[in-house]
Amino acid sequence: MLPSRQAKASASCEISAKYAIVGAGFTGLAAARRLSELDPSADIVVLEATTVGEGSSARNSGFISPTDIAGGVSQSEIERNAALNRFGIEGFDWLAALIKQYGIECDLHRSGRLKAAATADGETSVRALLEIVRALNIPHALLDRDQLRERIGTSYYRCGLFTEEGYLVQPAALIRASA
Repeated sequence: MLPSRQAKASASCEISAKYAIVGAGFTGLAAARRLSELDPSADIVVLEATTVGEGSSARNSGFISPTDIAGGVSQSEIERNAALNRFGIEGFDWLAALIKQYGIECDLHRSGRLKAAATADGETSVRALLEIVRALNIPHALLDRDQLRERIGTSYYRCGLFTEEGYLVQPAALIRASA
């Protein structure tokens, strides 16, 4: 959907920098951006073995979720999830602000998140997740087979858990603009 990128010439001279980031994926570019905010006068070099925006970061599914619903429902697991989700929400808000600030055309939009189950074991897993979202006070809906068929067009799944905090993005456009 995006035109191919042209690789820049390989570095052929000695480079000196305060910070060297290896890899121009989402993590490497986020680290470089944050370092530039914390130390604006520092020389920062991002090293990439391939062409920026042509690797796995550009080819991922494009799903972004500020919150996660892993683990169990013990008090310690709920507290751990809540703490991790605070970091996830802070990170997502930072990303959304950058997208807005720089006018990055990456089709970021809220889509929600659906975990569906086709088997009895899968349904047990979805119902366990239901307990977690309830304990974390995450807005959600438990969908039966008919509700899923109406929403996604197939009756293959037995049930599903929909949470509102899910987003889609065009990952290649985002990584290229981030670079």
